[in-house]
Amino acid sequence: MKKVYLLFLLINTVIFLNAQNCDYGIVLYDTFGDGWAESYVIVKVNGLDVDTLTLNNVTDDGTEMGVYLNVAIDDTIDIEFYANSAPDPQECRFKLFDCKSQNVSGTANGYGDENENITGVIVNCNNCMSGDCANAQPVCDDASINSNPNGSGYNDDLNAGNRGTLINGEHFSNWVHFKTQVDCEICLDITNPDSIDYDFAIWNGTDCPPSAQPIRCSYARMVGGLPVSAYYTGMRNTEICTWEEDVNDICGQPVDGYVSCINAVAGQEFTLLIDNWDGISTPFTLDWSFNVADPINCDIIVPVEFISSWYNCTTHTLQWQTASELNNDYFTLKIGKSYNNNELVVDNEYIVYANGNSNQLMQYEYNLNVNNAYVQVWQTDYDGASVLLNTNYIGCDEKEKSISIYPNYITDGSYVNIDGNYKSIQVYDMLGAEVYPHINDHKIFGLMAGVYIIIIDKKYKNKLIVN
Repeated sequence: MKKVYLLFLLINTVIFLNAQNCDYGIVLYDTFGDGWAESYVIVKVNGLDVDTLTLNNVTDDGTEMGVYLNVAIDDTIDIEFYANSAPDPQECRFKLFDCKSQNVSGTANGYGDENENITGVIVNCNNCMSGDCANAQPVCDDASINSNPNGSGYNDDLNAGNRGTLINGEHFSNWVHFKTQVDCEICLDITNPDSIDYDFAIWNGTDCPPSAQPIRCSYARMVGGLPVSAYYTGMRNTEICTWEEDVNDICGQPVDGYVSCINAVAGQEFTLLIDNWDGISTPFTLDWSFNVADPINCDIIVPVEFISSWYNCTTHTLQWQTASELNNDYFTLKIGKSYNNNELVVDNEYIVYANGNSNQLMQYEYNLNVNNAYVQVWQTDYDGASVLLNTNYIGCDEKEKSISIYPNYITDGSYVNIDGNYKSIQVYDMLGAEVYPHINDHKIFGLMAGVYIIIIDKKYKNKLIVN
């Protein structure tokens, strides 16, 4: 396992890997616009017939239609054309696009006719874009995304309960997932070289179809002889609205297609839809903007989904929780009172053996009769790779004592303890809305399932997961 050292709190840090399946796109054209009549293509994967396609002027517009082909990495795709005398088969054209919407037809002009078949295309599913939410691809870094969506997926996955302002459903679309490693602000720009109306929506989680309304979406664009940039969209930290509807929307004057950025926490998962409303084959570019370095990354694979750690000054125990474990050998508790060149000067170390493998909530504790000191929780897997999970400062003197909540992972109907004296508590959900749970006798209860941020005395920030 790759050894990675992280000097910040990691919560829910299992990161997506590149997919082994992805969507390739097949687009059929007719240069005269009256369909293919009885001409058709046979699509083969690894030598086996998987589909027969044609273009007509009844269910299609007679000019162009596209479909998706779900394939696996290293599959071989062949497309064979079979001509009929009427209409002129020379009018029939077709293209094959890879999972990034790049033309891989293998012919000089990218078209096929009765003398040009597409043969021997090897599938590559790395860093793909998908036209269907069921095969939404992971975004592994903050590099720009360039794509040319060529279809609306196998199904239109939007409905009145999840589409936000995208009232007309999908058109030419791409779906992706991404997951944050650290607390960060997420902003983005979606641009294109022509005056093409791209819209987008972002949902919490990875449900397909999305099970709730988006937390950000924009259907808006400016009109009336404006420059290409008037059709750009995305999220900016100068905007105040989370949804932008249409040209009549007054939110965030002037109407410009942009909505506010997302303040995300470590381990938060998102689904992003980018939709070409005009349905014209013009590519887009998505540029990310974050306020921290490396907020999303597929290279870091931590074998433990770490939730939190805290110290109980009454029982003198350090306690911590994990949501899952993979090949987890042991934890190391390192104790020191000072830092030198950003490294803890370790006075004592203690080993706590782990459960190895688990897919359920696990809680650990260890008696540590210490005060006014730092405690680091390290994890080591079976091949010896180690990672720093969290650092706690233990200050049990009343004048030194900080405030914390525990546990940070509870089930619906349970409560959270508040360790320390406090003056104020504010609780926010993932949409940034303040919620008002019951707080009594240093306990917080009455929260429904979800992810929350708890701020104590306007300075102690804690993440809480209610399952």
